[in-house]
Amino acid sequence: MSKTRVLGLALIVALALTAWWLVRRDSNSAAHSSATIAAEPASPASGSGQESTAANPIRQDPELDSLRETTGAPDEVRPIANEAAPAESLDARLDRICATFLTETPDVAALVRLWDEVAQQAEVDPESIKRDGGSLSGKLVFPGTELKAEFRVVNGLYRVGLDTSAAGIDGGKFLMRTVSLSFKDDGGLATGGATGVQFHPDTRKSAAVELANEPERLLGWSVGLQDGQMKATPITARVAENGAGWSVGRSTTRPKLDVTAGVDGQAEQRLMDQIRAAQER
Repeated sequence: MSKTRVLGLALIVALALTAWWLVRRDSNSAAHSSATIAAEPASPASGSGQESTAANPIRQDPELDSLRETTGAPDEVRPIANEAAPAESLDARLDRICATFLTETPDVAALVRLWDEVAQQAEVDPESIKRDGGSLSGKLVFPGTELKAEFRVVNGLYRVGLDTSAAGIDGGKFLMRTVSLSFKDDGGLATGGATGVQFHPDTRKSAAVELANEPERLLGWSVGLQDGQMKATPITARVAENGAGWSVGRSTTRPKLDVTAGVDGQAEQRLMDQIRAAQER
């Protein structure tokens, strides 16, 4: 074998060994990298959705851990408390209560309580007092409100009325509204108390036209002692027998209601004492 052929074979063997060594080195490096990645926990940004385990805990910034321990959980967010609603005025409460007297369930107990408050706040207007024979009339005022009342005394019978406009009530069906309280002077004691609420239609209009679709229109309720019991009696309007006029009075179709809360005499006595004191001045 010539010297040249021997050198060629040696070169081929050396190249083969070099290629084998390079391939083996790259393979070991790739295996090492794969093992390292598998051992590291998934980054929060990876989106894997898996929770950390005890073997591979997710590390947090030590400063954040310290802050969490010292500050604790945030306080509960509470809504800002609303300011207290303004107290309902005497006028507004009167309107609300009277509205129930246009229904089949008048709030008699609330009206009685309202009369007690009216009697406590009422003041006799001395300039309004008028005497006519055996009768006495005048006005009551209520400081701080727009409410006004008129009273009349005839032969020991007292009547107090809170007459107000009702033009805007119930679609304009009524012109006026009367809230009344009546009682008798029995030797200085107020007795026989009765109260009621009545709405007044515009009787200048034809009843046949106004009540074309209403055989009977409810106008309110009167409350008083009947047969030893307190009863509420419905007040209604119907077409008069002449076919055009108005007939206003007790209902012929609606029943009376038994009421447990009647006029208890406290409001009547207080009003009577005030009116008598003004009369003697």
